[in-house]
Amino acid sequence: MPQALRKQVQSWRKSLSDSQRVELNSKINFRLRGWFESHPQKVRKDSVWAAYRALAWEWDLAPTYAWLHEQGVRIVYPRIQADGALNFYAADPSQTNQWVRDSQFSGLLQPHPSTPEVDPGALYGVIVPGVAFGLQGERMGAGGGYYDRFLAAHPPILRVAVACEKQVFDELPGQRPDEPKMHVLVTESRALE
Repeated sequence: MPQALRKQVQSWRKSLSDSQRVELNSKINFRLRGWFESHPQKVRKDSVWAAYRALAWEWDLAPTYAWLHEQGVRIVYPRIQADGALNFYAADPSQTNQWVRDSQFSGLLQPHPSTPEVDPGALYGVIVPGVAFGLQGERMGAGGGYYDRFLAAHPPILRVAVACEKQVFDELPGQRPDEPKMHVLVTESRALE
């Protein structure tokens, strides 16, 4: 059942036209920035937030990251390690030499291993991608479990998920009770805490 839902949502996402994708992306960025603006304590100068570089089926949050950077927030990005762990690095998106494209993960841009690694204890929050989400904070990722393992190991970190309303369901089938739940879910039309 979870695999069928994952395929259904990914198929819908791939069926979007370029203009639909751009419009939804813009609305999600607008709503996410609005959530941050309404919670200024989460955008303290020198706070550290983990972000992600979008794959083709994920929402591109580069405009929100740029705004956060302007506020003095430090943005760090994930790198999947050989053992399946997810670590975060301080790589600058504008510096191409700080990034490598990983063919094992659909061409995902990841920080170069030579960029500074960030201690997870320094993270205030993490912006989390996903395929589908439930109204109680459940998350269905792409299937690798990287974020699940990281978030389970670091429960104090604030978890903010981003999605389109078509990715949100009353509940998600097959979710284990021990899987980390999101604290906030931001879509193009609302922010749920």
